[in-house]
Order: sequence, then structure tokens, then C-alpha cells
Amino acid sequence: LATSVLMLRRGLLRVREAWDQWDARNCLPDPPGQVRKHRFTWAQHKQVWAAASKEYAEEFRSMVAQRREDAREAAAQREREENLARLASSAEKTAQEAAPVVQQLIGNRMSLVRDAVSEFVAGFREGVSDERPPPPPPPPPVAEGSSQPPR
Repeated sequence: LATSVLMLRRGLLRVREAWDQWDARNCLPDPPGQVRKHRFTWAQHKQVWAAASKEYAEEFRSMVAQRREDAREAAAQREREENLARLASSAEKTAQEAAPVVQQLIGNRMSLVRDAVSEFVAGFREGVSDERPPPPPPPPPVAEGSSQPPR
């Protein structure tokens, strides 16, 4: 009902705008002593009402089309949200089912890394504990002005 009243008001506004366009007079009252010279004929009335009703129909069609488009967009948004909720639910189920497999994979990788590090440390300790002769001392410094080339 509120929409009908609103559309009626808009239609009357369109009629008033078309009337003012055809009437071409000011919105202010006529000055005293001035007589209105122009009266509309029935053909002019028909023309004004036809223009107003045409504008009203165009606005009504655009309003209906906009409401349909809004309804389509709302339905599409609702469907996207439902799909996202379903996807999140399935992802949660998949993660719960995959957790033991992932834990086992991580455990295997960590044991491999731990074994490799312990082998490296054992080899490093073995290399340090070997008795090797100390490295040779560095050569003595050459004095400036000496003709001996550096070694």
C-alpha cells in the first residue's frame, strides 16, 4: 500500500511537472490585476496527461526492473554464502581426517633430520679427535726494499 501511495505521488508530480512545462508560468501567484491569458484545450490536456503517464510508466518499469535485479543479486549472494559455508565444512572434515597422516609425515621427516644431524655430529667429533700434525707456521715477513719476491 505504501508503494502504491508513493507511486501515485510520483505520478502526480510528473503530471504537475508536465503541466508547468506546458503552462510556462511562474510558480508564484499572479500579480494583482493580471488576467491569465491562456487556457488549455482538451487536446493540450490530453497531450500533458499522455506525457506525464509515459514518464510515470517508464519510471515504474525501471523501478520494477531494479527490484528484480536486487532480488537476483540477493539470491546470488545468499547462494555464494551457502557454497562458502559448505566448502568450509568440507575443508574442516578433510583437515580432521588428514591430521593423523600429516602428523605421521612430519614425524618421519623429523626422524630423518634428527638421524642426519646425529650422523653429522658424530663425524665432526671423529674428525676433531683425530691426531693431525699442526699446520706449518706462516712465513716470516719480508722487509721493505728487499729484492726477494713474496712467496
